[in-house]
Amino acid sequence: MIHSDGKSLKKNTRYVRVIIVNTLFVFATTILTACFPLFAAAFDSESDGYLALSGEEFVSYMSGRMGFARQPGLDGTLNDFRRDLGLPKNNQTIRLEMYARPLEHHMLRIYGTIPEAYTGKRILKRELIFQNQTLPIGTDVRSDMHITHFGFGYDLDLLLGNRYQGGANADIRFLRYFVKLEALNSGSEHVMSLDEVVPCLGGHFKSLTRPTLSLWPAGFAIGICGRLTYGINPNYLNLYELKLGINGTVVAPFGGAIDLKVGYQVEGWSQINVAGRDLEFKREGVFISLAAAF
Repeated sequence: MIHSDGKSLKKNTRYVRVIIVNTLFVFATTILTACFPLFAAAFDSESDGYLALSGEEFVSYMSGRMGFARQPGLDGTLNDFRRDLGLPKNNQTIRLEMYARPLEHHMLRIYGTIPEAYTGKRILKRELIFQNQTLPIGTDVRSDMHITHFGFGYDLDLLLGNRYQGGANADIRFLRYFVKLEALNSGSEHVMSLDEVVPCLGGHFKSLTRPTLSLWPAGFAIGICGRLTYGINPNYLNLYELKLGINGTVVAPFGGAIDLKVGYQVEGWSQINVAGRDLEFKREGVFISLAAAF
């Protein structure tokens, strides 16, 4: 749902939805942790079973636009987040993930990002037009942007071997995205926000080199990896995430493993001309993740 601050008829519904999703997230985390003994029993009967914790940093460059009154015949402008609103170009995202493989070809994932907040200031160099209001050249504006998302995922590894794995993945992702523009001289505010639960589908792969380098008493192998996640309701909310990189895995003699990934990531979401409002967001950059499996 995209709305203008103070004018959404579904404001209370949105807050109820956020509370429900947060409750489900906490519940799922508790269940996944509490069921560890069951996973352990499954690991004894299945090869390649494990439980893992992962941390990831994503350093990226952001771009995007927002606009009101975009229906045919109206003259609302598309306002660039960086050039018009003064928001920073550089973003930093920290993502935490826990995943388990209770059965050989099946993986369960739960993940989330630490909430991000960015601010910016700008003196307008062109007119910005919102909902029957024009901010003239020279207006001093302040902008705020907040990003949070978390979700649950399931991987079905159709191909699974000692040196490769690949298959399909499905996610239920909650996305909260908030942008506010304030004219400091007049005090007027314009807000766009997303609070959506987005079903997603995609695919993934991972491979390791044939020889395992000896780092006695452990072993080491390198390979390539990738993951695509795409929202399945693009006519309403277009969400996508693509990761491509290299990975290195160290297998300890006691059975645990450490996995390091480094690569390129691009992600974005948009709603185009929903009730005359446009929102586009994209960022791309480098990610690095470290996971420990046991």
